[in-house]
Amino acid sequence: MSANSAKRQLALEKEYQQLLKVNDTMDTLINTIQKSQVDITKTKNSANHTTILLEKWIQILSQTEFTNKVLNNPKWDGTFGVNEILNDEAQDIKIEEKLNEEQLLIDELNRLESENDHLTNTLSAKEIRENELQQRRNDLASKRQRELGLSGRNAKGISKRRPFK
Repeated sequence: MSANSAKRQLALEKEYQQLLKVNDTMDTLINTIQKSQVDITKTKNSANHTTILLEKWIQILSQTEFTNKVLNNPKWDGTFGVNEILNDEAQDIKIEEKLNEEQLLIDELNRLESENDHLTNTLSAKEIRENELQQRRNDLASKRQRELGLSGRNAKGISKRRPFK
């Protein structure tokens, strides 16, 4: 083996080791991002469940307050006006439920738009990385061809010189 080929072999081995380290780092990064996404989803679900429980608790407190007012009203004889009050309460509850549903849909739309933006950015970043990696591969291939003295030949190893006439 000549000194040049030994140096070249050492350089290739060093480059290979560096690529292995970069791959390991990227794998760790990807795993961390995936774990973060799972954790964020769990947190979001917990927050949604907490919101539902709070809404139920608010409904219970509201009903308790209404019942307390009716029972402590000296004008109430046990039947008078209860149906009207209950109908008003039922309409208020329906309106509140519709507003809550609309807000949940708006929140979901915002979440989906944010996720779409994130995915678009991620895709763009991946395309840029792919292009950069391809350019690096092309540059390395050209450099290696020059090092091996193949720069005057095309990809099939055929000389680019014009034939004799």
